[in-house]
Amino acid sequence: METSAAIRPQRRNPHRSGGLRLGGTKRTTESWRVAYTQNIRVRYGEVDLQGVVFNAHYLAYLDDVADSWLRTLDTDFESTGWEVMLRRADLTWHGPAGVHDELVVTAEVVRWGTTSFDMAFDVRVEDRVVLTATVYYVGVSGGDHVPMAPPPAVRAHLSG
Repeated sequence: METSAAIRPQRRNPHRSGGLRLGGTKRTTESWRVAYTQNIRVRYGEVDLQGVVFNAHYLAYLDDVADSWLRTLDTDFESTGWEVMLRRADLTWHGPAGVHDELVVTAEVVRWGTTSFDMAFDVRVEDRVVLTATVYYVGVSGGDHVPMAPPPAVRAHLSG
């Protein structure tokens, strides 16, 4: 799997004022963000009888991308005592992906709360959008799962 993290300029949508949309979440903050991209090849066992990726696999792909991005900061980020838990996920299907297609998954943090953050995802096959999603995470302390703010290094890594 190929991965990269880059600062991307924010593109303006002329049809909307006050922000962008990636994964269905309106972005209204900084004029730039750090984006993380990972390529995932669809395996035979991940498609259904219709020949397209079975929908539950998309959540696994998104989780893998978020985890991989965190591990580019520290391969053992849990040793900080901070972990993430999924609170909610909104996925919008735009078109099919099939066996051996290469998915290009781009992730960005689009909102920070005190203990939570929202990560938007754009999933493509070549230039075609397959899926957009927003996953809402809550940071928790390891072991007892009490909500807690992310360590400053994690927030800086995901924000740029």
